Amino acid sequence: MTKKAIRVFALALGLTAMFATSRLSAQESVSSERISIPFAFHVEKVALPAGEYRIERVFGKEIVTLVNLQSSQRVQILWPDASRTPGKAKLVFESSPRGYSLKKMS
Repeated sequence: MTKKAIRVFALALGLTAMFATSRLSAQESVSSERISIPFAFHVEKVALPAGEYRIERVFGKEIVTLVNLQSSQRVQILWPDASRTPGKAKLVFESSPRGYSLKKMS
């Protein structure tokens, strides 16, 4: 009987730990900014249309997601903490024969 009680206790403890960590990850702070980009552009090999976009950032993470609000198309971009200005995203584009390309965010 004691082996069964230990197994039940271990299982309950494992499930509690699993649910506790999933709740912590769900509580990460996400901030977002809306921007309008009036021309089609590329991010690496991904072509994105002109339109309204949202920049989503998870607090403490260096990867941001650029989301097209019309098509829900997403692309992830590395945005180091050192180059961030809270609440003021600045996108820098470069023109080339291929069109506009997103070069950096600051």
